[in-house]
Amino acid sequence: DAGDGRDSPFAEQTPTVSLSGELEEAQSFAGTVGPPAAEQQLLLRYLPYYEALPTLQAVVGTYAVQASFGAAGTFSIGADGELKGGGDPESCALTGRLDPRSDDHVFDVALSYAGPLCAYPGQSFTGVAFRHPALATRLYITAFDAARATGIVFVADR
Repeated sequence: DAGDGRDSPFAEQTPTVSLSGELEEAQSFAGTVGPPAAEQQLLLRYLPYYEALPTLQAVVGTYAVQASFGAAGTFSIGADGELKGGGDPESCALTGRLDPRSDDHVFDVALSYAGPLCAYPGQSFTGVAFRHPALATRLYITAFDAARATGIVFVADR
């Protein structure tokens, strides 16, 4: 963290914005956000759903996946949190795991690609996964490589 509130390799592309408003704890945040000349109204509502601890049982299954780098496919998550996708490591396979956090409603994620036909052959990523509160069958995964130079996002539906 550079101390400027931005912890992303994309910080140089981030416009300067302001955020102001009123926080009503465990209820809502109402205010404005945006560049000084184009602020927009912002209303965020608290969802008690996020207080529930994540469970692996809630994410076990096979998912149809769309990746931020354009690839589509499937992966499965087992009862032990093991993630498997792709297929043959001679072409491209995705492996990893999800581990529920004990302090908020997300999973820690570790992913690795194996195979020369992968978008990121031989690379590993770590990040978080979370379920959509209204779509219990949707899972989002966002992760960076160790250098935080490459990020990936998966939107997965069961």
